[in-house]
Amino acid sequence: MQGAPESDVEEHEYATYGCQPGMFLANSEANGVVDGKFRLKCGNGGQFPASPAWPDCQPSACDAPPEQAGFTLVSTAPVLVGGKAKYECEAAGEVTDGGRQFEVECQDDGTFETPTWPTCRAAVECADGSAPAPPGGSRLEVAPGAVAEFDAAVYTCESGYVLRDELGSAFAVQCELGGSYPAAGSVSFPTCAQPTCSFTLASGVRVLGGEVNNSMYYCLTLSIEALFIPAKFNCTPTRRRKDKVADSS
Repeated sequence: MQGAPESDVEEHEYATYGCQPGMFLANSEANGVVDGKFRLKCGNGGQFPASPAWPDCQPSACDAPPEQAGFTLVSTAPVLVGGKAKYECEAAGEVTDGGRQFEVECQDDGTFETPTWPTCRAAVECADGSAPAPPGGSRLEVAPGAVAEFDAAVYTCESGYVLRDELGSAFAVQCELGGSYPAAGSVSFPTCAQPTCSFTLASGVRVLGGEVNNSMYYCLTLSIEALFIPAKFNCTPTRRRKDKVADSS
């Protein structure tokens, strides 16, 4: 809240507060809210309440986004102040020099900025085989084929390997403006490693097995009884293993 009067407030008069630009009072029917402002009374002895029940200020939403021939809105959801309406070229396969999307900002006064609309054009391609080569020993492989401008070449690990550093199952390098990739020396390629998983079994749980599927590793568990001894279980990508169940007798 902001907007307290600059002058002193006398006993039994009110200090008036409003929300910051781009915000509005969400609970306009709350006590003390008059004409979209919150009023706080100076009480006996010139004291304000120690813990007033402040109303909530929430971001305002802009009116309908502007329309432009040749562009289509990515989403029809309301756009809050500070947010952006996103557009794509209406014709399939077209882009602008700035990328596949164009953005128009919702301003503090609840209106959209007046944009300078870019021009849509056909996307060019990064040629097949032109993606930067990963360093030797990384065990990365790039998917073959041409890649459209602002899309990405996808790299995955050789069979039996996964990406380090929790990068997911693939790594991508974008085809840049004009249909070219960045130089190989400017790309920080990840490395691949054989996957392992190691964990301690809780009481009542045993491991049934593990296997590698599409470079993602899964360890399968099943709770069956409360008699199994906690143990370590290490998985490898090329074989299955069943832990022996301890004799509970």
